[in-house]
Amino acid sequence: ISKTTFYKLKNGENITTDVLVKICNVLNCDISEIVECVEE
Repeated sequence: ISKTTFYKLKNGENITTDVLVKICNVLNCDISEIVECVEE
């Protein structure tokens, strides 16, 4: 992932679902294992 995307992750900013899928592929996990839906 790019430095910009890493910065966004680190600072709790929004990232695309494509990035989440790439992270899941690298970690060999399901998206539900790294994402939590929280009401604002």
